[in-house]
Amino acid sequence: ELKPGEAIFIDYELNVYREIIHNLGEKVCPLEAAYFSKGHSIFNGRDIESIRARLGLALASEYMDLADRVDCIVPVPKTPIPAALALAGAWNKPYGGVEANQSIRTFQGNSQSQREMAAVNKFSFNKHKIYGKRVGVVDDSIVRGTNSRSIIEALYRLGAKEVHFLSTYPEFINICPGGVDVASEKELLLRDNSPEAREVAREQIRATTLNYLALNGMLSSMGLREDQICGGCIIKNHYPFGMADYNRYRLVIEQQRSCGR
Repeated sequence: ELKPGEAIFIDYELNVYREIIHNLGEKVCPLEAAYFSKGHSIFNGRDIESIRARLGLALASEYMDLADRVDCIVPVPKTPIPAALALAGAWNKPYGGVEANQSIRTFQGNSQSQREMAAVNKFSFNKHKIYGKRVGVVDDSIVRGTNSRSIIEALYRLGAKEVHFLSTYPEFINICPGGVDVASEKELLLRDNSPEAREVAREQIRATTLNYLALNGMLSSMGLREDQICGGCIIKNHYPFGMADYNRYRLVIEQQRSCGR
């Protein structure tokens, strides 16, 4: 792991040189642990797979009232599998029923139609584990809701009676200038985390219930405090850097998209 402000140089003899160039303090991206990182990676001194299992246990504890309303647990593979397994174990529910082509990243599509087509092609399902069941779906995060809506519609087509959607990441309510390709807040499923906004979002993706892990539950699972993270995507105006340059860049991207480029 790189330390804050650290540079690493490797020469042709494979000698490795490390030096702190300019340290302005560390702000961690929690979405790395929830979504981006490989399961065997180390994040804040913990392995990612263990962190994701903790996120699932936190979800199970926070939404224990749903345990009696769910017959089985389905992950939105592959990232949230440890969380879904942990939640299924905590609720004593059967697990499985969906597979995914992890090489497809729906958020990377240049248009909504491209993202929707990628979502359709990304998943395959086991009807025998879904038909007639009240399904609990565990995902790592919800950004635009494209994947969420696609998988919920597929589950209903396969005979699910209800679909309860659970996210191991809090409400994604603002753009991320550091890695997630969202040029505008209007593309997000949620733009604030009010009960009214969540209800509209639930209706848009057709979920029976829509449930996000609370910020404190996520931070505790990752061993972090709020002052240690970049929380701009989940806490309004919580970026640890100025946004002026990015806002200018964002306008250019929005103009290109509106022109179909």
